[in-house]
Amino acid sequence: MVGQGSSAAWFARSMLPRGGWAIVIEVQCGFDESGTHAGSPFLCVAGYVIDQAQMAAFDDDWNATLAWSELPHRLEYFRMSECAPDPGNGPFRGLSKGQRIQVASRMIGTIKRHTYAGIAVSINEQEFHEAMPPHPLIGTPYTFCAHVLLAGISNLIDARPEIERAAYIFEAGHASAPEANAIMTLLFKSPDAAQRHRYNGHAFVPKVGNPIVQAADLLAWQCYTAKKRELAGHPPRRDFVSLTQHPHRHVHIGTAKIAELADAFANALPDADTFRRLYLGDR
Repeated sequence: MVGQGSSAAWFARSMLPRGGWAIVIEVQCGFDESGTHAGSPFLCVAGYVIDQAQMAAFDDDWNATLAWSELPHRLEYFRMSECAPDPGNGPFRGLSKGQRIQVASRMIGTIKRHTYAGIAVSINEQEFHEAMPPHPLIGTPYTFCAHVLLAGISNLIDARPEIERAAYIFEAGHASAPEANAIMTLLFKSPDAAQRHRYNGHAFVPKVGNPIVQAADLLAWQCYTAKKRELAGHPPRRDFVSLTQHPHRHVHIGTAKIAELADAFANALPDADTFRRLYLGDR
């Protein structure tokens, strides 16, 4: 099958030969509409949980849309930030708005059919830096969001005792990849953390050729955009509404919570229970 060729699927099969679950984590940063900022003040870390047995079928469905005969050319990959804006960028250049909407809709359908759940955590980076003093145990906004996301995954795993093993997959080459690798390496040195997350390995794979990583990109963009629209008083996009008919959870950590955490985390690394409370929205 087509999906058998992806490195994400190969990694999941090699790490989980008797079956298990793959956790795919992606980052979405974006600029405000003025485009005047030198950096991205808003950050979203998101991922999908998928049964390893579903990965080949997921890849096949995703790749079928990339090669869809109704398109003027085959798409090398899917990236929501290139599909959504007019007139379309990258491989989406030359596609009509209607064609781009149909491609995104088909991808959302694939996600709904084959993934178990989506998880996202977002934070305003400027607010984080203003409220949270630099601390090696807390790290960057990305590190912080990744810890909250992993706590959410741990909570999800606790509710699904059949999840015995999990492999964690990140996009290779992303600016946050070294930090993600450090997080996973340090976190899972703890036997308790490894057991809590059913850790069975992690890997970095390219976006091109790995549909499940492209799906995580779609989720991160959608959650980032939804939060941005909410803060601006705009309704969510219709494709976001369709996507979240499937199980998803998006936690945004606002200014008040960041300030509270800055006081609480003054001299110690937050424990797993603290991150779980953040994920669950405990105020």
